[in-house]
This record gives sequence, C-alpha cells and structure tokens, in this order.
Amino acid sequence: MLLAFLLFGNTLWNDYAWDDKIAITSNERVQSGLRGISELWKRHDRNELQDYSGYRPVTLTTFAMDQAIAGNRPWFGHLGNIILYGLCCSLLFLFLKDFFDDRNQTFAGICTLLFLVHPAHCEVVANVKSRDEILAMIFMMLALLLTIRMQREVNENGRISPFQILFISFLCFLAMLSRESSVVIFALMPLVVLFKMNKRNWKSWFLAGTGPALFILSSLGISLISGSFPWDSPSFTMGAVQEHAILGNCLEAEIGIWDRIGMAARLLVHYEKIFLVPYPLVYYSGFNQFEVNTWLSAFPNVFYFLPHVFAAGLLIYVTVLRKWRELVFGFAWFSISIALYLQILFLLDDTFADRFMFVASAGLSVLLCGLISRAFRMKFIQDKNPDVAKIPVRAKLFYVLVISICAAWGTLTFCRNRIWKDDLSLFSHDIHHLENCSRAHYYLAEELFRRNPEPPFESVTARQIELHYRRAIEISDEAYYARTGLTEFLIRSGKSHDAAEIAKETAAKFSEHAEPWFFLGKVLYLSDDVAGAKEALHQSHLRNPRPEDMNYYYIKSMLESGDTTGAFVISGYAVKLHAKSPAIQEARADVFFAQGQYEFALLHMEESVNLNAGNEAAWKKLIGMCQASGNQEMAEHFYRQARDSGVLR
Repeated sequence: MLLAFLLFGNTLWNDYAWDDKIAITSNERVQSGLRGISELWKRHDRNELQDYSGYRPVTLTTFAMDQAIAGNRPWFGHLGNIILYGLCCSLLFLFLKDFFDDRNQTFAGICTLLFLVHPAHCEVVANVKSRDEILAMIFMMLALLLTIRMQREVNENGRISPFQILFISFLCFLAMLSRESSVVIFALMPLVVLFKMNKRNWKSWFLAGTGPALFILSSLGISLISGSFPWDSPSFTMGAVQEHAILGNCLEAEIGIWDRIGMAARLLVHYEKIFLVPYPLVYYSGFNQFEVNTWLSAFPNVFYFLPHVFAAGLLIYVTVLRKWRELVFGFAWFSISIALYLQILFLLDDTFADRFMFVASAGLSVLLCGLISRAFRMKFIQDKNPDVAKIPVRAKLFYVLVISICAAWGTLTFCRNRIWKDDLSLFSHDIHHLENCSRAHYYLAEELFRRNPEPPFESVTARQIELHYRRAIEISDEAYYARTGLTEFLIRSGKSHDAAEIAKETAAKFSEHAEPWFFLGKVLYLSDDVAGAKEALHQSHLRNPRPEDMNYYYIKSMLESGDTTGAFVISGYAVKLHAKSPAIQEARADVFFAQGQYEFALLHMEESVNLNAGNEAAWKKLIGMCQASGNQEMAEHFYRQARDSGVLR
C-alpha cells in the first residue's frame, strides 16, 4: 500500500482526463450523488456516451459516492484509485502466497512487486474512470482466494462448503457488475483448482466446474437487473452520430478469418512486448495506428502463435507431472485473461489499450519472475531462519536484477503519471507516437479548440488546431467529428469559404445526418446566402428538429428570405423546446415583429433579456423595438433599467 502511494501519489495533483468526462463529470446520474445511485443500476438507452460505455453500476456507484463526499474534486477520485490499487496488489500477494504455498513468500512478493510498479498500469490508476478495472480485479482476487482455500479443504477433509460457494458467486457477480471483462474469472477458477487439486475426486471436479456455472448464473442475474445481458450495448437513436467503428478498431475492416488470426498473433506479441519493454505507452490506439494485414502479410504473424501452442501443450504435460508450475500457471493466466482482447471471435471498440493487459499482466509477472528465478537457480525454499551470510552470489545477482527492473519500471511509472495531468498534457505528449492515428489528431485539435473557443486566436494555436483537424481527415475520410469540428473552427476564424467547402463535402458524404447540413446552413447564412442556408437548414431540421442552434439559424434564414409563415411555425415549435434560450426567444420576437405583432414581439424580447441580463446588444435591440413600435415610454423605461444595472451607460 505504501509503495502504491509512493508511485502514484503524484496523480493527486492531476485533473480529470480522457474518459473521466464520460463516466464522471458529464454523467448527470453520477453528478446527482447519492440521489442518483438508483438510476445507475438501470440500463439506459439514450443519445449519450455514458450509456454506451457498458453496464457497470458498482463502479458508477463509487463515483456517485465520491461526488457526494467531495464534489468534482479530482484529487479525491485519484486518492480512491490509489487506495484501491494498493488493496488490489495486497490481495494479489495473498493469492500468490497461498497458491505457491510450497515456496517462501519472497516469490509471491517479487511477482506482486513487478505487477505493482509496471508503467502500463498508469492508465488504470491515473485515469479515475478506469477504477472499473481495479474493482473487478479486487473481487476476482477475493473469489480466487476463497477458491484456493475451498480446494485445500477438499484435499484435506473432502468437504465443500455451500456457504463459501455462495459467497464466491456473490464476488463473481460484483466483479461482473464492475466491468464485463471480469468474465475471465470463470475460466481462472477452474485453472486454479486444476493446479491445486491433489485428489482427482468428484468434489474437486465439481469445484472446477463451478466457474462455467457461475458465469451462466451471473449473466442471468445481470439480465434480470438491467433488462439485457452484460455485453449488450445500447443503440444510438435520432440525432446521435456514431462514427465508423474502424476509427477505433482497425479490425472493423472487411478482412477474413485468417487475416484476423494473423492480427491476433500480432496483438498478442505486442502485449508481451509492452510488458517487457513498456515504451512507448499511449492513451489510444485507433485507426491507423495498427495497419491491417492482408492474408499474405498476416501469415508470418501466425508463427508467433507457435511458442504459445507449445506452452499450451506444456500445460497438459504439467497437469500430469507437476513440473514448472509457476511458468505454466503464469502463461496460462496471461493467455486466458488476454484472450478477450485478441478479437478473433468478436470485436471491441479499441484495437489495443494498456488497460486491456491489467489482469493479464499478473500472469506475465509470475512468468517473468519464474523465468528469472530459474535462470539463477532460485528455489525459494521455506526457511524460518535463513543465514544471510550464506546467500550465494547468483542469489545476490538475482535480487540486483529484480531491483533494477523494478527501479526502471517505477521511474517510468512515476513520470508517466504526470503526463496524465489533464487532456492537453496527455494528448499533446502522445501525439508524437500517434502520428498515424486519426482520432488522436482529432482529440488534440478539439482540446486546443475547447481551450481557445473564441477569436482572436493565437497564430500558433490556430495553425495547430487546423493542422490536427485536417490530419485526422487525411488519415481517414470517415472522421466525421473532425470534419464538423474543423467547419466550426473555420467559421469562428472568419474563413467562410474554407468552411463552406468542408461543410459541403461533409454534407455530401454524411447526408443522412443532421449536423453536416446544419454547419452548411450556418456558414451559408453567415456568408449572406440566405436561400442556400434555408435549404440546408431545412434538410437538417428534417433529420433532427430539436437542436437549439439549428432552430435559431433556420428561423433567421426564413425571416430574411421572406418566409414569415414558416418562421412563425418553426419558432413556435422551438420556443416550446427551448423556453430558457435567449437566442430562441429573440428569434421568436423577430418573427412577431416582422408580422407587426409588436406586443408579442416585446414580450419575447423582454424574456430574452431577462434570461441573459448582461447582454448589451439584447438590451439595445429591446429598446430599439420599443422605439420602432412607437412606444417611447417603454423604451425609456428599459433604458433606465439597463443603465441602473450597469449594462448601458
């Protein structure tokens, strides 16, 4: 626990970053604190990313508790992650100590230390949202600890406790409710029993078979609570745009099964490489970071599977002769845990991620420690009174090597934590390793634009924003949000011609969506092409009539093109949807004013001013409407009111 604080304590000064917005700060149910917990246990199907990230009510409940205690103070969320990570590592140590009970606890301690300091875990600890990984592994470790102790009772007394099985079932259920990928627990449980059974009687086999049975029961339990199975994702409906899945996962390309197997082999080796040499670490690996192999180029990758096939055969051999247990157990743990992320049978949202190897890296830690200890002929014999003076040179070299690895990994971890300080720090640092990743360029451009939303833009920042938006589109023309973001940026930069070109391309390519037509209509309206703007905004309105900005520009374009009847109808609809919008109230006032209904025009314009009392232009417009309608007394009244409030002088 202390080492976890020493390594990850510098994250306490970090802000929220990456997926934290989706899971925490922009999640209205989490922001409701304790009042929103009941809603977190329901599956929602709306146009929001927080509903698309999986059914994980246990994790979200902890975020709601954080919110209730500390509000949106990121240090509290980071503190929770550090404590839970320390607990997770402690449970891993206890599990390995019980599993390798024929050795002294030094072996389990070294394996745990390798796991604890590994830089690939920065994403899990420094990213508050990734608490789901830590919670899932905590419940998994508790379940496996109980499984070992149950198997020990079977070996010694031949007894199976139904209460312990019930509690293991509950822990597995909590793991599944923390993160769906903890489904691997149902394969790890039989693996542990297989290695620990002394008597191959029906009770041991029964215990080994509880894993698959608990998987079925847990899945059914989750489906009863949420109304769907844990791996189901909600659909996107009107107004929400889901980009082509290939932008997140290059394997979404139309490739055959042999190509996918070749890519799986490549991913497998990449996970192993990142464990041994954790550089470079990146927060995202979307299109085109991993090039999709064809059959001919993927075929050599299949040979990467050969040592893994050999190890699988060795597993069968070891179950009979009980040889090299730590090597085969570590490899089997890794193979089972990483299998979900090789994407042979089904595809994920991302091609690769550091967090995907969180549970799997525990197996690699055991495997690495086993290989090094065998190379130095370390046996870790149980000895209550070791003689330090008699420690051989090879043992001293072994400890020097282990300490060197941990020191190198720990230094990388400590430095990587600071890169997770906030979105800008993360995106700008990792872009050097993500030059071919479309979404990485989009995320950086979007963050720079978010921090500099209004002109005048600094020349260097403006060039960077436009460059990264265009690079994202250059890598993949499916980059929908990069196109709409670039259009908005060009509009605000006063580059109407360039904005119109991008908007036309986007509307042509994504004609079924409302937003491209809105941006096209907006840029045409600002370029004084009122007729073209009206037509484009009509197309946007047909596809999604709700957005506030679209309704505002649609009303204005109809008014300026002389269609006051259409403007009256649309503004009436819009004011019902957005009664608290100053812009919509002002547009409604313009419609009434154009029709000569001055009384209603002044009512809506006054409402617009009340909703945004500091807007000088709105006050002047309200006073001007009063004067134009011949109501000088009311104009003077509003002038005095604006002057007394300090808006006008």
